[in-house]
Amino acid sequence: MNGTVREKIRVVFARNAPDAFSNCPRFPTLDPTISCPFPGWTVEILKQIIDYLGYDIDPIVTTAPDGFVDWGSYVNNTWEGTLGYLSNNSADVICLLYQLTQLRGRFFSYSYSVYNVIWRYVKVQLNQRDDFVMKSFSGNLAVIIFSLVQAKVMMALYQQLLLSSIIAPPNTDPFKSADDVIKLVASGEYKIITNYIGNWYFEDLAYSESAHFRDLRAAIAGNPIVVADSVNDVLDYVELGGYIFPIQEDSLAMQMSKQRCGLVYVSEGLPEKAAYFVFQKNSTLSKIWNPAIKMQIDYVIKVYNKYFTENNKIGNLSKCNEDDAMGISSKTQNLSLITTFGIFLVIIFGLTISIITFIFEIYFAWQHNVIKLSLRSRRAVAEPIHLMALAELCGAKKIQKILDKRILTPTSDEEKEHITIADSGFPY
Repeated sequence: MNGTVREKIRVVFARNAPDAFSNCPRFPTLDPTISCPFPGWTVEILKQIIDYLGYDIDPIVTTAPDGFVDWGSYVNNTWEGTLGYLSNNSADVICLLYQLTQLRGRFFSYSYSVYNVIWRYVKVQLNQRDDFVMKSFSGNLAVIIFSLVQAKVMMALYQQLLLSSIIAPPNTDPFKSADDVIKLVASGEYKIITNYIGNWYFEDLAYSESAHFRDLRAAIAGNPIVVADSVNDVLDYVELGGYIFPIQEDSLAMQMSKQRCGLVYVSEGLPEKAAYFVFQKNSTLSKIWNPAIKMQIDYVIKVYNKYFTENNKIGNLSKCNEDDAMGISSKTQNLSLITTFGIFLVIIFGLTISIITFIFEIYFAWQHNVIKLSLRSRRAVAEPIHLMALAELCGAKKIQKILDKRILTPTSDEEKEHITIADSGFPY
């Protein structure tokens, strides 16, 4: 290479999010900027590798709009679409990640694996003590509150079906795994639908002898795959129900599906496959490209997390709430503080009223005892005096002697009352 002028690599760029987003001020945008923080995850990886190798990029932009990119189809012994650029030597590499298939392997060379692709199926979302008598009013009020809560809520919670529906909502989905999908397709209840029959999944479906593809191939023998014109048309069918869309995690279709509400993604039992950069057959570029990928593997992981695992808002934002975007119906949410707030509000309100009432009861009971004790002390002091005055007034000496003796020798009950009054600190 020249020391001042770097060699260029001819790169095909297709408008296909999240590989390369077309919503930036210019296309392609090769580096993240303030106005374009997400130029595309494959764009960022490819740019990092080419910078590491010391090359410049000579961009070749396809004319296909978003959602209509032809990744490469083999027609009449000729490659069309983006792979056609490699086949006719118009480009050196494509800013897309491909999966290895038998047909592609005959005509193109593959790089070192960048990451593993995960496929998903997309479908629409379907559906104590026996005696609690208290002596205080506040205690009875608290019992009433708890009784209402228990009668209306707690008793129902312990019924098996209701408890299951609240803590772990019953799964109304018709399928949970790829095996369930195959059974539903074979029975005719659901159809497989796609907008592009040329990707690796459907190529493997046609030729692979793995158990998943062999069984699905038998299922669609009497229930053919429906091919729609675009991703939006496919998603419209899925929302109607009765259709299942095989979708790749890093595809434009996945990005577009996240803008719809109420869709569910199922990945259990579906195949994973490595993703690669593709070159011309026996290209010398692939020989220097592979060590560069290995050296940049940490960067690849960082970019992957940025676009797929960190929940960044990329592309056109969904109008759904987060639960709907994840396929969780708002009618079947798990038990949470928000869903049970009304119950706790009733309990808190009832306990507050009970505690306030209890405090007032304590205060009035204390005042009642103070007044009662005061009256007893006054009676103990004033009653003998009044009787003596009455006796003197009447002049009966016999009565006077009896009263004097009564005062000097009180009965046991009067003596106890006298001692209690004295101990209480009240004056006679």
